[in-house]
Amino acid sequence: MNEVKERIVSVEGEPVRGTIIDLETIGLIRNNLSGLSKYGLVQPYLFGYLFENTLVQKYVEKFDHIPAFIDSLQSIDFFGFSERPFFAYNTEFERGVLYFSTGKTVLFDGDIKKGKESKEAVVRRLGIETYSDPFPGAGIKCIEEFKKGNIADCLAHNQSCLLKEREILFREGYRNLWLTRGM
Repeated sequence: MNEVKERIVSVEGEPVRGTIIDLETIGLIRNNLSGLSKYGLVQPYLFGYLFENTLVQKYVEKFDHIPAFIDSLQSIDFFGFSERPFFAYNTEFERGVLYFSTGKTVLFDGDIKKGKESKEAVVRRLGIETYSDPFPGAGIKCIEEFKKGNIADCLAHNQSCLLKEREILFREGYRNLWLTRGM
């Protein structure tokens, strides 16, 4: 039995040039630490990405299947798996979780999050639809539902997050991470 599942959905609207990545995770963020190390105890159970008009979600349905999921993520060539540039709403989180769970460094090109504003605050400010998000502004509920086995709502939440991030990217652009790296 294959523990790692994949869901592919065609989405309407303007196509993304590049790839937006969004993880759903479980585990403790240690805010008393600095940098990526604060994500050392966080494990992904859903890896979603959106390129052009295609949304892909790789996921597991049970906590016990997370090791198999991490093994599948370790097999991804993050330098060539999808179209560049790579974006995320909070690249530090995605980079940290991917690094500590897979040992791989994923170089994002742009951070859609430009300041300290939460994604949901930006969504409200810009008047972006919620895309039927079952947990708008309450990502912690996604963790609770995953623990209960409700993967359908977790998939819907991840899909809506990717679509909201696409709208924010189109309307407000991104912070260029290569400039902050001195390259």
